[in-house]
Amino acid sequence: MSLLDVGCYDGWVLVQVQSRLNLRKMVGIEPRRKNIEKGIAARQAYGVSTNIEFIQGEIETIDAVLLEEQFDIVLCLGTLHHVESTPRAIRKLAAHAKRMLVVDTMVVDEPKKDARDIKRLLNLQDVAYLDAPQDWAIAAFKYETPYFDGSTAGDSVVNVPQAKLVQMSIEACGLKVLEVNRPDEVAYPAEFQKIQGVREALIVGLRTSDPSESSGTKTESWRSKARLHEEQFCWGEVPIQVLRYWSLALGIQFFDWEEPAVIAEASAIPYRLLYRASNSPTRWWARKYLHWRNLPAPEFAILANLSRSPFEKVCLELGKHALVYGELAAAKSFLKQVTSRQQCDWRAFYRSCYFLSIIAKLEGDEVSQGHYGRLLHVANPEFPLTVDEGSKWAIKSRSRPLKRGTNRGEAT
Repeated sequence: MSLLDVGCYDGWVLVQVQSRLNLRKMVGIEPRRKNIEKGIAARQAYGVSTNIEFIQGEIETIDAVLLEEQFDIVLCLGTLHHVESTPRAIRKLAAHAKRMLVVDTMVVDEPKKDARDIKRLLNLQDVAYLDAPQDWAIAAFKYETPYFDGSTAGDSVVNVPQAKLVQMSIEACGLKVLEVNRPDEVAYPAEFQKIQGVREALIVGLRTSDPSESSGTKTESWRSKARLHEEQFCWGEVPIQVLRYWSLALGIQFFDWEEPAVIAEASAIPYRLLYRASNSPTRWWARKYLHWRNLPAPEFAILANLSRSPFEKVCLELGKHALVYGELAAAKSFLKQVTSRQQCDWRAFYRSCYFLSIIAKLEGDEVSQGHYGRLLHVANPEFPLTVDEGSKWAIKSRSRPLKRGTNRGEAT
C-alpha cells in the first residue's frame, strides 16, 4: 500500500507509521520549508534513516505536485484549520485518495442558541433536501500569519470548521464516513481539555466500490431528486376552481368555455379558502390550513408557490389544464403569455417551454418543437423530463376531461 500525508509537519507521523508498517511508498507534503528542515535535522540527530519522500507544497497546489497520482491512504492531520476553505481542500485531498481519507482538525461546536435562525436564513430549498435531512454546518474564520510554529504558510484568512462540515465535504466526494471521534475527549483528561481549550475531530472516510454504500450518493442523487421535483411541478395540478379566483384577481381571461359547474364550485368555501391561503402562504393560518387539508404533495407545493410571480405561474397552470383537456390552442395562448413576458419567472419560463414543446409534438410541428426545445435547454440545461414523457402524461390525463359547451374559443 501507499500513503500520503498532506501537511506532514516535520514527518514525525510518517516515521512512526514506517516503523510499524511495511508500506510500498510514503510521501509527505509540507508547505513550510522550515518544518521539512527541522525533520531532516531531527532524524540526523537521532540516527533515523528513512526512504520517505518529502516535498514542499500545499493543498491548493497539490495537483501540480502529484499530477493524477493516487495513494491508498491520504492523511491530513492538524492542517484543515490552516486553509481558507474546508470543502475545497477536502475535494483536492479526496482526488488523490484511492481507498481512505483520514482527516484530523480543530473544530468549532455547532451553534445552539442561534441554530434555528441560521437554518432559516440559509434557505435550504435546494433539491438536495427533498426527502432528506436539512444538513448544514458552519466554519469560523480568523487571521493567521506564518510566524508561529504550526501556523499557515502565508498571511491569510483561515477557517476552523465544524466537524459536520468536514463530514459533509468527505461525503460530497463520494466517500463513506466510517468514523467520527473526538481525540481531545478520548486522549486527554478533562482538566487538560480545559487548559488546552480547543476542540478536535478525527474523521475517516472510505471509498467503496458499492455505490449504495457510498455517502456520495447524497450528492449524486440530485438528478433523481430534480426529476421528482419537476414531476411534481409539471405534472401536478391544482383545482381549476382556485385558478379561476387567481385569474379574476390578475386580470387573466379564463377559459371561454367555462363550465357552469366550475363557476358554481368556485364559490364553495373550501376553494375560496384555498385561494386565500395560496395568496398568503406565509401567514400562520394559511400554513395551518394547507397542512390541515392534507393535500397531495404536488398540489400543496404548487399552491404554496403561486403567490411568487403569480401571473406567470397562474398562466402556466391554466396552460397545463387546457393541455390535458385537449384544448391545444388555449394552452398555447396561456403558455405564450409566460414566454413573451419581460423579466418573467425563470421556472415558469422553462416549464412553459417544456409544455409548448409537448404541444408542438402533439400537433406534429417539428419546427416549433425544436424552437421551444432549444429555449428550454438554454434556460435549464439540467431539466430532467423528456417531451415523450410529457406527451404520454398529457394524453393519459385526457381520460377525465371536463364536459364543455359549444363555445370553445381560444383564450387570449
